[in-house]
Amino acid sequence: MKLRTCYIPLVALVAAAGCASPTAPSAAPPSSSVPPSSSVPPSSSVPSSAHAGSSPAAPASQSLVTNPKQIGSPAVVSSPADASQPQAYVTAAQLLNPNDGAVVVKDCPAQGSCAFRVDVTSDGGATWRRGQDFVIADAADNGSANMEDPVIGITMLSASDMYVYGSSVWHTTDADATWAQLPGAPAVDDMAINNGELWAMVACADLSRCSSSIDVISSGRITTLPHQPGGLIGSIVREGHNAYAVLRDAGGVGALAVSHNDGDSWQQRALPQPYCTFSLGPGMTITSTGELFVVCAGGAGVGNEPKDLFVSDDGALSWRHLGSLETYGYADGIIAATPDILWRYGGRSPVYSSTDAGRTWHTQLDDNVGDGAGPMTQAVVAAGTTALVFAFGLPPDPTFTGPWTINEYRTTDAGASWQTRPLQP
Repeated sequence: MKLRTCYIPLVALVAAAGCASPTAPSAAPPSSSVPPSSSVPPSSSVPSSAHAGSSPAAPASQSLVTNPKQIGSPAVVSSPADASQPQAYVTAAQLLNPNDGAVVVKDCPAQGSCAFRVDVTSDGGATWRRGQDFVIADAADNGSANMEDPVIGITMLSASDMYVYGSSVWHTTDADATWAQLPGAPAVDDMAINNGELWAMVACADLSRCSSSIDVISSGRITTLPHQPGGLIGSIVREGHNAYAVLRDAGGVGALAVSHNDGDSWQQRALPQPYCTFSLGPGMTITSTGELFVVCAGGAGVGNEPKDLFVSDDGALSWRHLGSLETYGYADGIIAATPDILWRYGGRSPVYSSTDAGRTWHTQLDDNVGDGAGPMTQAVVAAGTTALVFAFGLPPDPTFTGPWTINEYRTTDAGASWQTRPLQP
């Protein structure tokens, strides 16, 4: 099974944690149908990933970031996992376009098993329609969201056709009204879609235990991609006939597998830095015009991680170093909302935006998310000039025990202005 990152809440004064076993639990049978209600906002958020390890030096370069946020002194605060009260989390999110989107919500009562549902929006996050519970977590999965949950991700083919995945794969074709589990589906770590074709990254810790690293899902059926890129796949992006898959060997040394014919053949190319694959990464995104952006991040510790930004416009044959990024905070993801509008996010870090194709970056919401001692940004999605950020609100005082308030931060003008909606658990 493929190596997995772990997601646990960051408690004050704790800067490192280990991962649980990579073996994913089986999803429980779906609960009885609950009719969806209209215009109900989701309760949100998933704790950010913990990082540990030494930090290799990044190449010296002028920072691309303006208005940097410094990490403050840690304060002793509780985490959502500490509170024996009802709590909800957004564990995954997607915007198909500036209007249509969906979030996976893990809803945990004070006692008993957590339930998973999908809430959908058709107005860019202004309102949400609450979905029905369709997966119940095992007892071991109660509490804060993590990569061992039965549901860890979502992929939308259209506003009505979508998949969720984790230890099993579920499919709906009626905008979340009903869900069906795909028989025989393996545990899946990630999905990538292009031109209506869905690739599922099979969860493998080593290739000897897997018959495939990429499976193709079509019309509710799963088949093996005939030609595999080879190696352990850490992340993958697709655009047009092009696919880019980050590969890792057992020692963590990686390369980039590139296909220009929808996976019929693959060639290996070098990544721009040797430490790009430190934690299954790198953060990678591709624009609609084919530019491939990669954030190479080294080992992280005590709230710091060296990061460098690279771009390729020739299919990863060559890389251009756009510059060194901030060292504080962690690099978890990068999103291309348009060829010019990019977003970055990570644990112990504010959200960053660029409107000039990554040449310069600006901090966003730094007074609301990314505090070094408190809760972090949990999920970020963007399409066009719309972006949504889901995060725990900062606690009112160090003795706060929850349940934690969830905020949705929404912009429709690429970060020039924001609206905040508190989403109660």
